[in-house]
Amino acid sequence: MGDLNNYRHARQLIKLAGLNLVENSSGTRKGQTRISKRGRAKLRCAHFRVALILVARTQEFSILHHYYTTRTNNPLKGKQSLVAICCRLLRIIFALARKGMAYNRDLVLPESHPALVHAGPVRPVAKVAA
Repeated sequence: MGDLNNYRHARQLIKLAGLNLVENSSGTRKGQTRISKRGRAKLRCAHFRVALILVARTQEFSILHHYYTTRTNNPLKGKQSLVAICCRLLRIIFALARKGMAYNRDLVLPESHPALVHAGPVRPVAKVAA
């Protein structure tokens, strides 16, 4: 990705990874919306693998994945949810690098986020052995 100060917005990183959404439509026909895959494949693959680990091992991303896949309005499939988490991760990395902040799990999933209301009781996630 290089120096993150070279980018003005996190959307540029998402596009660099090829995770931006495109719609295949023509005229009156509306096609499916998919990720473009026009960016760097290794970057996209690395973020997808990191998203898998984050969903499996961290509470905030596990709650987000559960919310994305079970919400009543526009529920996502499993991989669609992971791609959304990849995009969220890129935005978090961009913000942390630009602002010089440390990671704070409360900023990833604030108290007012609908995922926390939707989740109900928080389920424990697997702990990583250090």
